[in-house]
Amino acid sequence: MSEEPTKEMSQKYDTKPTIETVLERIEAMRSEMQASITEMRSEMQSEIKAVRVETQVGFDRVESLGSSTRAEVLAMRSEFLTLRGDFRELRHALGEHIPSLKA
Repeated sequence: MSEEPTKEMSQKYDTKPTIETVLERIEAMRSEMQASITEMRSEMQSEIKAVRVETQVGFDRVESLGSSTRAEVLAMRSEFLTLRGDFRELRHALGEHIPSLKA
């Protein structure tokens, strides 16, 4: 054995540069991970915003379609009531000329 057993550990092994290197690598990894997380967060926020916009556009379209459909139904109902009145008038007029239609 060439090493002297009575030397202190700190004198036998110089571990400080190795520990500093490990800590530097850990810090570099932490920085890289933080940058990746920040980038992912930004991308996710952009995606969520895009989905919200698309969803709102879809809701607006559905609302517009519902409104226009309701307007069409009301117009059809009005036309139906007009036709029903016209039919009654026609039936009454025909009833005067054709006695079997009087009821």
